[in-house]
Amino acid sequence: MLHQLLPPNRKEAPRKKRRGLKRYFRKVIARAEAASLDLDETSWFDYMHEHPDWYGYGNLGCRMRVRHLEALAIVFRRYAEHLKTWSKPYQLWIYLDARDAAYDAVYVHSPNPHGDDFPWVPDDTVWGIAEVSRHFEKLLPGYRLRAGRYGNADAFVQPDILFIAKDRLGIYREDGPLRGAPDLVVEVLSPATAQRDQATKRALYAQAGVKVYWLVNPDERSITRISFPTGVETAYRLGDTLSEPVLPGFAIPVDELLHLD
Repeated sequence: MLHQLLPPNRKEAPRKKRRGLKRYFRKVIARAEAASLDLDETSWFDYMHEHPDWYGYGNLGCRMRVRHLEALAIVFRRYAEHLKTWSKPYQLWIYLDARDAAYDAVYVHSPNPHGDDFPWVPDDTVWGIAEVSRHFEKLLPGYRLRAGRYGNADAFVQPDILFIAKDRLGIYREDGPLRGAPDLVVEVLSPATAQRDQATKRALYAQAGVKVYWLVNPDERSITRISFPTGVETAYRLGDTLSEPVLPGFAIPVDELLHLD
């Protein structure tokens, strides 16, 4: 079922309750129907994209997500109609994020001056996700569609804080996964996330090539620094000063870092 592939994620949903849903969705659909592309022989696209659910209301539940998928389909159809008359090669696709509805988007990509890969071919994709294909076949009749699952969904993680060294900023993407591992990752533990942060995410970060992992525990008022690939752990508590070689010149009292000073 679609709701199992795109489960609710209230952690990423807006905290403020949305009022006037009918009016809100009228605006969402109106913006989608107004979507257009300015095309001429000098045009190009470098993973250009449109997010109908900018605030992530689709994270509240399947019904909210499905309404925004309707807007995605409208944007896709509008872009496809514009691109029919364009003479250059291009790619057009819909991206659905299993973790955060706010990242759902329609993408357009073409050869571009930045040299980004074209055509983009997602590695490790399992094609044939029937539930998604059937859903969009109803929204986009007449289009030949296929749906796939990009990579291992469990391997996609969204840190609370990350740091990328200046000489490695090329791995950063404004939207979508990084093209490499950050130098430093920070996770703030909570009862709901502690087990995943301490086990699953630790293994994923180590495998990905993260250099240093901080686990901040507000309840115990401590920070555990883990260095990869050695796995060496160093615990910092109140009264200690945390210095980090990955951040040259960085040193801060734990009390201050935890806002207890």
